[in-house]
Amino acid sequence: GEPRAALNLASFGGSHSLKLNKDDVILYSAK
Repeated sequence: GEPRAALNLASFGGSHSLKLNKDDVILYSAK
């Protein structure tokens, strides 16, 4: 679980800063 969690955090943090919109964040959180 740790590697996946770390990867998700890195992916979410990077993508969120680069191109995710507010709606995308909401959808991402809902999943």
